[in-house]
Amino acid sequence: MRSITNIYLLNLAISDLMLSVICMPPTLVSSVIYCWMFGDLLCKLFAYLQPVVVTASAYTLAVIAFERYYAICRPLHSRIWQTRSHAYAMIILVWMISIFANFFMLFMFELQTYNINGLTCAPRFQPIIHFGYQVCPNLPSIRLSTRQ
Repeated sequence: MRSITNIYLLNLAISDLMLSVICMPPTLVSSVIYCWMFGDLLCKLFAYLQPVVVTASAYTLAVIAFERYYAICRPLHSRIWQTRSHAYAMIILVWMISIFANFFMLFMFELQTYNINGLTCAPRFQPIIHFGYQVCPNLPSIRLSTRQ
């Protein structure tokens, strides 16, 4: 990795690959056969891993944009803090935020009876509670992005 941006792009590729390899196959299978056949543990695990890797991808893109902004608009300051160690620290921060911001997803999904033929992996709470959980942790990010 010769450049800082390549380090971020590697992290983005890893998170997207995790989404493709870990999360998409069970979702595809359950969508095709209209029931969840992987058990309660994997229901909770996949419901947790999907938002974790999606959040990691989105925040990695935000870090890349932030890094590019400073490289263009403040080139003298960006040279000071754009180092490999800073890039690795930002990647660790991205994954920590992704892991902890979605922690309660482990407790929000469960197996529910879909029909007489099988079960489905669905949110345990009412949709408004699930929506609130998805929106509330992101309010600080929304506020920071709309600051003037």
